[in-house]
Amino acid sequence: MKGERIDFAENVPLYIMIESAVEQRLLDGTYQVGKMIPTEFELMDEFSVSRETVRKAINLLVQRGKLEKKRGIGTFVASPSETEWRLNNLSNFNAMAAHAGHHAETKVISAKIVPSDNRLKRIFGSKVSQYNYFERVRSLDGDPVEYVETFVPLKVAPTLQTVLKDNTSLYKVLRDQYNVIVSHGKKEFQASNSTSKEAKYLRITEGDAVQLVATTVSDKAGRVVEYSLARNNGIVSSIELDIQVK
Repeated sequence: MKGERIDFAENVPLYIMIESAVEQRLLDGTYQVGKMIPTEFELMDEFSVSRETVRKAINLLVQRGKLEKKRGIGTFVASPSETEWRLNNLSNFNAMAAHAGHHAETKVISAKIVPSDNRLKRIFGSKVSQYNYFERVRSLDGDPVEYVETFVPLKVAPTLQTVLKDNTSLYKVLRDQYNVIVSHGKKEFQASNSTSKEAKYLRITEGDAVQLVATTVSDKAGRVVEYSLARNNGIVSSIELDIQVK
């Protein structure tokens, strides 16, 4: 594949395109878990790009937990740190918490329409240009445990901001209001440290350890209909996994 080039996409940096190309090889098994991927020089030669471009792409995949670097050896495909699940019988947060013996609340902090960016293009594709964006805080027994940012394509749910209220299930609204039936999803877990904003909502100290959970949800046709980033203290995800994973 020497000298192969990938086509430029409008408004998408080349290193993002290299990242996507490498990630596709992770997904289709070309690069297998635990195995070393080609060197930076080999990828430079294959895609006809600079070393800086390759390095930025690889570093993004390392940061996302897809790859891991071993000093003096090379870059390897990381073991998956994610959980995939089916959503046929998915309950909302409040119902799941009640099942586990907790009183739960979900409060909408903000709701607005936002444009796409490089991160969202990688998740939803380049044709989606606008999103419903929500900030929500979830509480268990009166204590805030999770701060969540959620993105839903505007085309999927054009009036979502007017109907998604406190203590309302997003998936129920998508089903009842827009005939969108969620089918399956993926969660990725990472350790992180809270920002000042997250600390404020979670009533913790800035810099305290939190669990970062990235959730991608698709409908029966395989279309991605939701992407959420949650920061929590670990309690929430343990409840969700106990109930949701089949």
